[in-house]
Amino acid sequence: MSDMTAHANGVADANGVPSLRIISHFIRDFSFENPSALNVFGSAEDKPEFKLRLNVQSDGAAQNELNAVTLFLKAEARFADKIGFIYELAYTGLFNVTEFPEAAREFVLNTECPRFLFPFARRLTADVIREGGYPPPFLDPIDFVKLYTDKMTSERTAPNVGAA
Repeated sequence: MSDMTAHANGVADANGVPSLRIISHFIRDFSFENPSALNVFGSAEDKPEFKLRLNVQSDGAAQNELNAVTLFLKAEARFADKIGFIYELAYTGLFNVTEFPEAAREFVLNTECPRFLFPFARRLTADVIREGGYPPPFLDPIDFVKLYTDKMTSERTAPNVGAA
């Protein structure tokens, strides 16, 4: 039997056992624009060119051991020279992350937390785009570990602007 005691607020006791607890998740900001609906739905044009950008932002520093992690998704569809739709979503989760060493804490905030948020953001994205009159996109699962390691690699190799 483990000698770790979990408290009602999800914080590990003094044994120092790492803990990750999901407190809440919600839409922080959202926008869907469908500027060319009257022009594209009646036409026989091909499928739109679909682009998706995704970014993760975490507050990084604990505030009462509570961290906010936000997934930013931006999707755009174009029909030749017309914009079909523009979709933007900031989907945030609040996480209690305790007893992790600093490097591991940042890794958890940028990989495990967005991995939890992504299915909710993906479903919302597909539902809104479908309700906008377009076929819903199928968004493949995201490898957040690869995104994080790529980001860390690019930050280490980027020139230090302003260094003397």
